Formats: sequence, structure tokens, C-alpha cells
Amino acid sequence: MYGIILVFGYYGYFIRNIPTPTIKSVSDLLPALHRKPYVDRKLINLWTIYEWQSVEKLVLTEGEKWVLWYSHNLVNQGIFSVVNNLGSLVVRFLFQPIEEICFSLFSKLLSNRTRKEEDLKTTANILRTLTKFMILIGSIFIAFGPNYSQLLLDLLYNRKFTSTNAGLVLAWYCVYVSFIAVNGITEAFVHAVASPSELKNYNYLLITFSVVYMISASLLIQWIETIGLILANCLNMALRVAFSFWYIRSFFKEHAQSELHQFSVASLMPNKYVMACLVGSFSITYRLS
Repeated sequence: MYGIILVFGYYGYFIRNIPTPTIKSVSDLLPALHRKPYVDRKLINLWTIYEWQSVEKLVLTEGEKWVLWYSHNLVNQGIFSVVNNLGSLVVRFLFQPIEEICFSLFSKLLSNRTRKEEDLKTTANILRTLTKFMILIGSIFIAFGPNYSQLLLDLLYNRKFTSTNAGLVLAWYCVYVSFIAVNGITEAFVHAVASPSELKNYNYLLITFSVVYMISASLLIQWIETIGLILANCLNMALRVAFSFWYIRSFFKEHAQSELHQFSVASLMPNKYVMACLVGSFSITYRLS
């Protein structure tokens, strides 16, 4: 139902706002043998790139379950399932809408035909502000989440996980959430402005990151159990964030005429007084917990 509403909503928007719409009827959206060429190769190539990315992300998502399944430990599987479901609520309801809006915004501002200096300035300011906001959100999770993780589980599950390390796993998941927050914004920019050839190369890089993730997860889970799986996820996200930052800096260095519009990683860090407050908050809540 959600998909149907979106399709007819976009269709109505095109009919109303575009004077001579390319899509004049619903039949234009369906395959037809009388049209030539039967297949648009450019669209097929673009679809292949994004479909391959979806497969890779599916492997990363389901890879956690494969690694846990091979560990033959039902307790670890249950703990990770509970923690992952709690953490995914934050990702689904807070981070994902922001990422989707940013992708659409960056695509509109920095399309290949309209990369003006003013658009670069606007994009750099938006990207810098949102990334700094996400870093701040992640820092708050790190400052307060670990020390209240066990309390949250006790309140939600009536102390069922008191005798396990679920609280410690959730504490490390709060660190992982901070990586997810930053990665979502930076990858949205990369996907929005990268050319098809750059996206293809990025897919090859994602394969390398996936291999590193699977190897590190398999090793760490034998050493520190479920926490090792989360640390492997942190490593994977850190690699993706590092590449995204490198791409963003290279992009603005190449296209921005003014140094003021270029992207600096140092400018993303929160104010030192804010960081001092967060460190102090972590210390206080650690002692209270």
C-alpha cells in the first residue's frame, strides 16, 4: 500500500507540474514491444550498479546471522537479536529519514548539469552541519548509552538478561550507532554525486570491506563472543566512513573554486567544551551505574 501511494503520488505530481510530461499515461510505465529500443542500456547499467550495492548490503546485514549461526551458541544469538532490534529502532526512525532526504537534496543541488559555485557552497554547509549533528548524536549515545544499557534491558525485559552480558553488548552497540549515524550522511553524498564509473569502483571497494568484515567477525566472535561481532561492524563502518570522507574532500577540492567552500574533516568536530561535557557526563554516569 505504501508503494502504491508513492507511485500515484509521484505520477500525479509529474502530470500537474510538468507542462509536457514524458509519462502521459500509466501504460508508458509498462513494457511494450512496439517501442524501440526495447531496453534502455543506460538505465540497465545504472540499475545494475544500485542492485549490486543492495546485494552487498544484504550480505553485510545477513552476514551477522551467518556468523552467529556458525558459532553454535543460542544464547549469543538471542542476545544479539534483542540488542540489534533495539538499536535498529534508532536507525530506522531517526537516521534513515534524514539519509533519504539528504540523498534527494544532494542529487538536486549537484547534478552533473548544475554544479554552480553557489550550489557547492550550499551543499558544503548542509553536509558540514548535518555531519556535525550526526557526530554529536553519536557522541551522546556514547556518553550516556553504555552506562544505562543494563538498566534499559531490565526495564524492558524484567531482568531476564541480568545474568548475561547483554548489557555490555548493548553498550558497545551504542558505539556502533555513532558510526552508523556518520556513515549514513556521508554515503548519501557519495551515492548522490558519484558518476556511474565511480559507483562501480565503489562497489568493488565494498566487496573488500565485506571480506574484511567477515574475516574479522569470524575471528573476534571466537575471542569475545557477541561483542566481537559488533566490533567487526564498527571496523566495517569506519572503513566506509574513511573512504566517504576521502571522496568528499577530493570532490570539493576538485570542484570548489574557493577554499571556503571546501570540506574539512576538522571542521566537523563538536566544540571542545561540548566534548568536555560529554566526557564528564560519561564519567559521572559510569560512577552512578
